[in-house]
Formats: sequence, structure tokens, C-alpha cells
Amino acid sequence: MNEKITKPCSKCGIPKTLDEFGRNKMGKYGRASTCKECRRAQAVDYNARPDVKARKLDWARRNSKQANESSRRWQKNNPERRNETARKWAMANKTKARASVKKWIKAHPDKVREYARRHQRRRIARNPEKHKARWAVNNAIAMGKIPRASTFICSECGMHQASQYHHHNGYDEEHRLDVKPVCGKCHRNLHWE
Repeated sequence: MNEKITKPCSKCGIPKTLDEFGRNKMGKYGRASTCKECRRAQAVDYNARPDVKARKLDWARRNSKQANESSRRWQKNNPERRNETARKWAMANKTKARASVKKWIKAHPDKVREYARRHQRRRIARNPEKHKARWAVNNAIAMGKIPRASTFICSECGMHQASQYHHHNGYDEEHRLDVKPVCGKCHRNLHWE
């Protein structure tokens, strides 16, 4: 029923369905007079003002425990939006993001080791044959059966020094040592094909 009724926004004047307006008991049809899109734009403009930013920052400093708890609660309830926001910030601030990660890694070596172990266990569980094939190649290199990949030129592009071996016939037991030397870029491209 609500989707068929339209009313004009008091800000932009465009007639919109009721779902495009926030709720307001005092408004016509129980909806606000300004559409959600205009409200959002108004909030962005308001929050961008220097005096508002300063006031919010001052409040956060004076009420840091409450502000931190509120932020943690929001992040826990909105993991997708939090990750997207963090990703956008990292893309816009690459230097700061790298410095922040390096600082965190330096401050938490035990957590870094634990994360790495957990990631490795998950990777092995996802594809045990791949793990066994990698170990077979590493053992063959250590025993001198095959030379290190870095002694070759990339077999794909022929331009760069190889740094890795690629299992071009798969990871089955009979093909564990069927490898060709490739550079990192070509190896990524081979796996993305």
C-alpha cells in the first residue's frame, strides 16, 4: 500500500514513494517531510562544517570511554560497512595505512605469529594436495634434486628472473615435481586464468 502513495519532498520537490521518507508520527502519512536522500545530503553537509567537527572531536575527547564503546558496538553490529569503510580509507591513505600496519605488527608479534599459523592451517585444510606438492618441491630443492627457481628466467614471459615454481599439471601425487619456473607476476596471472 505504501509504495503506491507518493508525496513531494519539501527539499528537492520530487514526488517519491513513502518508503523513501523516514518515519515521523507528526508528518503526513506518518512520514517526514524531507526524503532520506536529502536528509543524508543535509547530514553530510552539516557534519563537514568545521565548528561541528570541532564540537564532536571535543565531546569524544571528554567522553572517550563512551565514544570508544559506542564505536566498538557499531563495528560489531555492522561488520560489512566497517570493512568497506576501512578499505576505502586504506585506498585513499596508502602511506598512513602501511605505517599503521607496520606499527601494529611491531607491537603485537605474538598475535602476528598466531594469525599466520591460523591462516596456514586454514590454507592447508582447504587444499591439502597443494600443500603436499609445495613440500615435495621444497624438499627436492633442499636435497639438490632440482635447482632453485631463482637460477632460471621465467618460462612464461622470458623477461624476468623466476622466483617461484608453478605446478602446471596440478597437485596430484604423480605431478608434484612437474613444475616450471615463473616470476611472481606470471604466477599470479596463471592462477587467475
